[in-house]
Amino acid sequence: MNIIKPLVCEVQKGQRLMILAHLALTTPSSESSVKLGSLTSLCAELRKQQDLDTLIFAGNLFDLTLKTNSDLLDIVRGHQELFDTLGELRNHLGTRFILIPGTLDAKVADAPDLLEKAVETYVEIELASSVTLRLESGVNPQELLITSDAGGYGTKDENSIAQTEAAVRQVTKKIADEYKVLHGADRLENTNDISAFVVSRLIYRRGLRYLPLALAPIFVALALKIPLVLTLPLLSRLKSHRHLLNHQLFTVGANTLVDAFVISILYLIFARKIFRSLERATETVLEEGDSIQQLGLVETEAVARGLISSRGFSPSLLSVGENSFLASPGSVGSSYRRFHTRLGLPDTFLEVGRCSWLEISVYEEFYVRLMQIGIEARTSWFTRLLLKDSNRQAKFVEVLATHPGGKNYPQVGKATRNDTYRARRISYVALTSMGFLELLSSFTPPLRARIHAILALLPSVVSNYANSATALIGVATISLAAGVRRGSRRAWALTIAAIAAGVVSNLIKGGDLEESFLLILAGIYLFANRRSFQAAPAKEQKRILRAARPLFAVLFTGVLSVEGFYALAKRQLLPIGTVFFATAERMVGVATVNLDPDLNRIITPALTYTGIATLGIVAYTLFNPLVSSIAHDIFDSSSANDPFSLVRMYGNGTLDYFALRDDKTHFVERSTLIAYSVFGSTCVVSPDPVGPKGVREMVFEHFLSDMKRRGLSIAVLGASAEWIDTYQSLGLHPYYIGDEAIVEAREIPLLGKANKSLRQAVNRMKKYGYTVELIKSSSINDDDKDDVVRVLSESRRGGVERGFSMTLGRIFDPRDKDLLLSICRSKEGRIVGFCQWVPTNHGQGYSLDLMRREIGEHPNGMMDLLIVETLSHLSSTEVRYLSLNFAALRATLAGERGGGLSQRMERWALERLSDSMQIESLWRFNSKFNPTWAPRYLIYDNVEDIPNVAIAIARAESLWDIPLIGRLIMH
Repeated sequence: MNIIKPLVCEVQKGQRLMILAHLALTTPSSESSVKLGSLTSLCAELRKQQDLDTLIFAGNLFDLTLKTNSDLLDIVRGHQELFDTLGELRNHLGTRFILIPGTLDAKVADAPDLLEKAVETYVEIELASSVTLRLESGVNPQELLITSDAGGYGTKDENSIAQTEAAVRQVTKKIADEYKVLHGADRLENTNDISAFVVSRLIYRRGLRYLPLALAPIFVALALKIPLVLTLPLLSRLKSHRHLLNHQLFTVGANTLVDAFVISILYLIFARKIFRSLERATETVLEEGDSIQQLGLVETEAVARGLISSRGFSPSLLSVGENSFLASPGSVGSSYRRFHTRLGLPDTFLEVGRCSWLEISVYEEFYVRLMQIGIEARTSWFTRLLLKDSNRQAKFVEVLATHPGGKNYPQVGKATRNDTYRARRISYVALTSMGFLELLSSFTPPLRARIHAILALLPSVVSNYANSATALIGVATISLAAGVRRGSRRAWALTIAAIAAGVVSNLIKGGDLEESFLLILAGIYLFANRRSFQAAPAKEQKRILRAARPLFAVLFTGVLSVEGFYALAKRQLLPIGTVFFATAERMVGVATVNLDPDLNRIITPALTYTGIATLGIVAYTLFNPLVSSIAHDIFDSSSANDPFSLVRMYGNGTLDYFALRDDKTHFVERSTLIAYSVFGSTCVVSPDPVGPKGVREMVFEHFLSDMKRRGLSIAVLGASAEWIDTYQSLGLHPYYIGDEAIVEAREIPLLGKANKSLRQAVNRMKKYGYTVELIKSSSINDDDKDDVVRVLSESRRGGVERGFSMTLGRIFDPRDKDLLLSICRSKEGRIVGFCQWVPTNHGQGYSLDLMRREIGEHPNGMMDLLIVETLSHLSSTEVRYLSLNFAALRATLAGERGGGLSQRMERWALERLSDSMQIESLWRFNSKFNPTWAPRYLIYDNVEDIPNVAIAIARAESLWDIPLIGRLIMH
């Protein structure tokens, strides 16, 4: 047995390389037209090359797993166009060819002479278990590691992952070859979709064949029902009546509607249960793209500057940290992609062509580009009609991603979030409207022609009970609409049940076909968009308002129904107070105010039952215990992943250290820290996620999905401009809230007219003998510590230290080893003021945490002196900047955001508020130090979430501790 070894390839400046993977060449008769089209596109692109020095096949150039494909020479001859093109590259450009065997062509590693004999007419291909590229760029050589999907690199854990994935694909391929209905299962873009693929193929390719047989009994039953209904004794006795045909048609229509609804419900339940259970039966652990991303968790810089692996068919190029990258060249050929469908049908899988590769160019710096040519899948018009997603791809060469300095691929995307929110909003409006419609319908008498037909079949008491049930269903629908808007799975399931009961009750109470039809449409829409309702129920609730909402809805609808009846039937209006009292008392089972007998017979039991149910909902909501939906930190147990270590390692932002506040919960995954707290139904995140660049964006997407499953909306407080594109790509919205003042650590010149006020303040303080010293908070002596605590206690307003996004909330904690204190002393040596600074960007800067002064008779300018002296002391150190106070809406006050009507109104309001709040004064104070302004944003989900977000932020920042604002928020 021949054992191939790793290969080291020296790459000089000016050279260019191309990396391909997953061509999986077989005999042309075994390949689809889509794959052959991809290979043709590749040949055309290779012919355009003018300076290709090395071409590396990173796994699976051939597919030698089938017996019919074991003759490698036949495969090469079958793809003569491709190998002729490779020969031209060798002859004209001197291109070097290297093959790293993968899981499908591992046989060539055991018999390299077999490969040499097959391709000797065209090219010479070197074999290697992996390739290390030594790039002679810049001052120091860089190393890139290239491997196939078979592993052969890194640690034992990495090899086990690669071998597990390879084994899964090989087993899947054998099953697909054995059962033709599963053809293509080994070429899924996402290996996690294997179970969904099996279910989809069984339903669409096997199940649809037997659909006519399954529907035949239903159509026969419906066909037999029409003559049976027409011959009912009831209808025979009514032959003399002129409107007999109307009764017949109504009876047949009602029966047919009930049958159709029952059949639809049974189908939906069957499809949902079967599809979900089978889909989850074989779910794998790794998610799509995670195989290459999890390798990024290994410190790639310890192995090489970059890692290229061909695990998976999807191309990717991700920057990790500041300099490293992870990449996969993707595939050349075809793969099967999952497409979402309409009408609640199971997802379908279509064969799509793809030709992607990596290019590496070496100059003073090396550059990596991920390239692709897309080939559109051929689909029928019926399939295109059912698809929610477009299967169109670009037919020209496009650059998907670049490194360094370019965008990543795949990028963090909206992932149907817009569709999700649209479905929730539409459902909310529809259910609220349907709820009020149900209440109106139950509070008004039915049409005489229809009620006569119902009473001829059923006792009147059944109709009355059905009318009361309709009112209850209306209340339930209104109550559940809010949960549906938040995406609650429980609210969705209860709404489906309420709709089913509503259809039946509307038909029994008065033959209301229109209401039943609208309910069926609402139910179908909810089921078709069931993926939008996956959130777990929120535990903490806005109890009073939520409890009162259904109570007021019933009361309002009852008053409207009574007034409407008298206005239409009696041509008069009752006093609104009388109507209000009559409605309210009937909700608790009392009827002292007399109403019209026809109306009273309908509305009294309806209001009584509805009132009792509503009071039950109110009681449950008021006394339901409040439990935080997330009560503990979620992070890896290793010491390297504790929040303090992660902030020290990756904390580059000026607010990153504030993620370590004690009242924040920590979500840690893949060396990325997300600090947050939950207030009501809102998850407030601050600061931006802290972690390695390229990984932290993906972790935040996972965190966002997790919070959505819990039924929480997201707000990011104090977001930086660097993160805006990522947040917007996830469907979130930014709102400018102000600027952070960043001052260069240098001595501030106090001369000149522009610095007059600052110069006067500093000189005044020095004249009276005030001095400033800098000291680490961990090094302060006990006496000075007591003085600092005294000043802090005197100057604090309220019972707690306010802040969430830009304060640490503690002092002299042993965990905070690198905090800096600027201490101001009077001429007697007593501490009269101080500033506490937290470190940022590995000690290259500090952010202002606390700024306090003693309450007493002191000259103006103490804070000016503290900052000026701190900058002067730090100017001779490695510290580069200080982050000062946050200036709320500074650009708006300064008129930098335009002169439109809305901007002028905002500026007018802020100027009025500045009389009582430190808005403009903070801006003016920071401006003294000639800072650079860094904008900060509030990130929110949707417009309708803004009130909840505003309350959550007020609670997070402890604004309730301010007397006036606190009374407004709490009461």
